[in-house]
Order: sequence, then structure tokens, then C-alpha cells
Amino acid sequence: MRTLNTARSIFFCLASVGLSACGGDDGGDDTPVIGVDTYLGTWRTTSGSIDLTCDGQQVSLPTTGESMLVERGAGSDLRIPEDEGCPDRLLDVIDGEARLAAPITCTETDEDGTFELTLQSYTLAASNAQRATESGQGTATATIDGTDIACTFSVSGELEKL
Repeated sequence: MRTLNTARSIFFCLASVGLSACGGDDGGDDTPVIGVDTYLGTWRTTSGSIDLTCDGQQVSLPTTGESMLVERGAGSDLRIPEDEGCPDRLLDVIDGEARLAAPITCTETDEDGTFELTLQSYTLAASNAQRATESGQGTATATIDGTDIACTFSVSGELEKL
């Protein structure tokens, strides 16, 4: 039971990262032209989840309705501002997909313990000017009362530009 409660605690920490974003740009013909400008703006998750697995137990949290801002980056093509405790997500557009430039690690400490998560991969793939999908994966560790609990997580979703 403690593991499941810990998984839920980590899960809510992961949810605060607010993983979601992206979009597309219609190039005027049958083939959308997907570039940096395609991804700029505010995006909302229309369906999706974050799935967390700790010690063989899985917890899933829907991400529907979450929104985020995608801005032009400095040192990368795109930037997704993150909450306190996390560096901004920097993305490069490669072959029309916005991909995480380098893993990021977030740390949060509260009355339950210390939670650290590392987003190892993340891709935003626009299908047109208004729709996209997201996918990503990483690891999470909770330290509670001196005990480390290691977990993995994945994120997936469909998004629309607001």
C-alpha cells in the first residue's frame, strides 16, 4: 500500500510539470509544412495521460484540458516554460517534429519527501495547423523517510491549438 501511495505522490508531482503542447501549419497544399512557427502558441490536451509504474504497480492520470505555452527558444528552436523546480523544456524541430534537445530533471520537496523526475525524451508531432500528438518517457524517484523508490513514466496525448 505504501508503494501505491508513493506512486500517487510522484504522479501528482509529474502532473505539475504539465506535459502537453504543439501544433501544425498548413502550407496551402495537400502537404502541411511543419516548421518552428507551426509550434508557437498555446496548446490544450484533448486526450492523453501520464502513466507511472513503480514496483510493478501502474497509476494513470488523464491530462485532458491541460494547456501550455510554446515560445521561440534562445539556443534552441522552441522553449516550453516550466514550473518552479524544473528547467524549461528546450526543443529542436527536426524533420517537422519538435524533439527534446536534452533531458531535463525536476526536483520538488514537500512534506511527503523529495521527488525527482527526469524527462529523457519528448516529441511533439504536428499533423496540421491545429492538431498534434505528444509522446515522452522518463524516470522518477521518490525519497520518503530515507527510502528511495524508483519509477518510470510515459506521457501521450492529442492536442489542439487554442
